[in-house]
Amino acid sequence: MINNISSNSNHLIRQRINTLLTNAFNNQIIIVCAGAGCGKTHAVYDFLQQQEFTYFWLQVSERDNSTARFWENIVDSTARVNKTLADKYREIGFPVR
Repeated sequence: MINNISSNSNHLIRQRINTLLTNAFNNQIIIVCAGAGCGKTHAVYDFLQQQEFTYFWLQVSERDNSTARFWENIVDSTARVNKTLADKYREIGFPVR
């Protein structure tokens, strides 16, 4: 019998989603988009807990439609794992074409 319950909570581990996320790691950015209450946060959290790499989590909302606010969220998230890189991001500012 396969255990589909997360060891640290009472929610299901979604093996199909874990496979999709594993395959997505050929990309530099992964965006998970679904309706409210679909279990995005739990599924991604469980997947990341099984990995051995550095990651950061960024949630965006309508308030992030401001370039300055969006960039600050990226810088703050980066700072949690690499303060030196975050300082460089802060210094260069949001990339503009």
